[in-house]
Amino acid sequence: MRRSERERRLQIIATNYGRDAGWIVEYRGRPVAELTDPRFADMFWYSYRVEPRSEEPAERESLLTSPDRWLACEFVYRNRQFGLVAENAFPAGGVFPESGRILMRALYLDIDSPTVWERLLLWLRGSREAAWNA
Repeated sequence: MRRSERERRLQIIATNYGRDAGWIVEYRGRPVAELTDPRFADMFWYSYRVEPRSEEPAERESLLTSPDRWLACEFVYRNRQFGLVAENAFPAGGVFPESGRILMRALYLDIDSPTVWERLLLWLRGSREAAWNA
């Protein structure tokens, strides 16, 4: 593996597989919202703050209040830092666990588990949590 590839993998792992970097929610190629402030909710589930980016008031409102909009699964979730897409992400049936937040599963960048060498590098760089929780 080339050094640049390893560095990118380490960055992805250090950001909790992209979760901490945030997500751009795209609809038909247009960014409509950002998902930030990830919080572990339950096994496999994280909640995120929804920050609408649309200029249209009706669309902004629907992003915060319409479960059907999210459950239609027409959104693309692109990582803000890496530009990669989380291919298998989907919202929970109870989309909004609290006002302004959404509950998501599989919203992460899917890469292989870190090697022992990568865990050691993360540890030495101060990403101790990422080194052992990955």
